[in-house]
Amino acid sequence: MSEGIECPLCGGNRAAILRKFEIRELASIWKQKVGFDPFLPTEKAGDLRKLLCVKCGLAYFSPKIIGDHALYGRLSKFAWYYPKNKWEFDQAIGLVKQYNPRSVLEVGCGAGEFLHRLVGCVDKVVGVDINERAIEVARSKGLNVTNQSLSNINDSFDMIFMFQVLEHLEFPGPFIVEVLTKLNPGGHLLLAVPNPNGYMKHVDVVFLDMPPHHNTCWPKESFDYLADAYRLEMVHYEVEPMNHEYLRALLFAQISQDRLWRGIKLVQKVVVMSLLPLLFLLRNSAECSGQTHFVVLQKRLESKGDSGSTRVI
Repeated sequence: MSEGIECPLCGGNRAAILRKFEIRELASIWKQKVGFDPFLPTEKAGDLRKLLCVKCGLAYFSPKIIGDHALYGRLSKFAWYYPKNKWEFDQAIGLVKQYNPRSVLEVGCGAGEFLHRLVGCVDKVVGVDINERAIEVARSKGLNVTNQSLSNINDSFDMIFMFQVLEHLEFPGPFIVEVLTKLNPGGHLLLAVPNPNGYMKHVDVVFLDMPPHHNTCWPKESFDYLADAYRLEMVHYEVEPMNHEYLRALLFAQISQDRLWRGIKLVQKVVVMSLLPLLFLLRNSAECSGQTHFVVLQKRLESKGDSGSTRVI
């Protein structure tokens, strides 16, 4: 048990130590996978600890190593970093049709792939991001995207989306408070994050799911805490189903590094690749799900008082 390292969501200072990583080893993995090392020389001497808050269930890391704009700029050059199609995008479009918002804000909109699908469906569509390269791409699509901070945005919105944003933030709690000031009474906030119980948990080191890229890991228990702490109503929760094509690619990436794999004949490789997802599922069938989950939180309204006016909680 670790004490004194404050949870970035609830402020609690009691946490269990889940695992330790050598930062020097993580730097080597980054270099191998994406061609660069994001760590400062002074950061490589120590260990990175993954902690689990006993109060809200959030997993976070110590010491804090926060990625800067340059990191995201370098990652955004990879085509896979801002995919055009995501499972959560499809689910969110269905919810837009259900809730019928007149105004929408996406925080961390990237190149605007999701926002572009809303044009013509919603009266007002606005995006915010810090990545100048992504903003340029979004604006080239005719989207209203800015790098302003939320405090400088005067409008409020019926629906706010944050896809794969929370896990990057140094202080997610205060940031959500600020986001809620931009959400209209009765409006909906959709938060999508990596699923810590998805099939990637079977991979030894997921280098992008830790600092300096991701700073927190969100189980459903942390969403429950969030709803209760900020007096929101959880109206929807969903977990991505297993993506077999992605799983096949993941498993191939793992086994192809083994020397024995290089000596196998082509026809044998084809058979192995076709069976990999099935073998994985048979071994882990009770705990297999996709890599994203999301929640929809509604900003509550109080019942009307004697004066007939509606008060916002």
